[in-house]
Amino acid sequence: MALDFARLAASLPTRSGLDGEGLERRSAQLDEEWGTLFREGQIPPEYLEVWWDCPRCRDSGWLHADEKCNCLLQAEIDTLYHLSRLPPELLRQTFETFRVDLYPAEARPYMEQVLADCREFARRVARGLEVENLVFLGGVGLGKTFLSSAIANTVLQAGRTVVYVTLSDLFDLIRRCKFDLDDAEGLSMLREADLLILDDLGGEKVSDFSLQELFTLINHRINHRRPLVVSTNLSPKALEEVYTARIFSRLMGSARLIKLEGDDIRLVLKRGRG
Repeated sequence: MALDFARLAASLPTRSGLDGEGLERRSAQLDEEWGTLFREGQIPPEYLEVWWDCPRCRDSGWLHADEKCNCLLQAEIDTLYHLSRLPPELLRQTFETFRVDLYPAEARPYMEQVLADCREFARRVARGLEVENLVFLGGVGLGKTFLSSAIANTVLQAGRTVVYVTLSDLFDLIRRCKFDLDDAEGLSMLREADLLILDDLGGEKVSDFSLQELFTLINHRINHRRPLVVSTNLSPKALEEVYTARIFSRLMGSARLIKLEGDDIRLVLKRGRG
């Protein structure tokens, strides 16, 4: 029946030989027969209705040829979160939940400006605009990871790709990418993601292989204008000593340094609950 209606709309002869009026009558007759069968079998009239997960787009993902439905946009964002490697505990770390009041009173105006600058950085990355890379410096518990996570969450919500890794995880991932063909796409993600966040560059001993791979990755992203956020508890001098002058120069020459100071926020919160 549906095929005959389609053929009729295309000015083609119907397979049943019925014209438009005949098809309408036949359709009404079939509806009546179905209704009778449903009533006799005590079957709810909506039994054969299609139950869409998303009634707006009827599970197609599109409202129009050039307009995605919210369900598809959310599914894409969920996929991006999965690919980002952002730990679950960091998903709640957003600009809205960042507390400047936990810093010493004299540091709050500076931290307000840092927060505003990080928001602007995230906004520009989310819009695909060119930015100056960021390097967060400071001791443990001063908000480096929190601000990095807030940036990541903002960029991900805009539908951009983010890869978030600690340095140790990065080296493990690079080794797998180099020597395991099944994980070859991982290296491409590190190089081409809209934003790469390298968290926790510390003072542990790093092999020559790892240093070379780190330089190659940083150099590639800088050359291709792919944004980068790095956080470390090392001073600039110690950072250069551990990661070589070549990496230090390449990174610092393309980045804005943001130094965080104050007390360990975790201890401040613990004292507040005590």
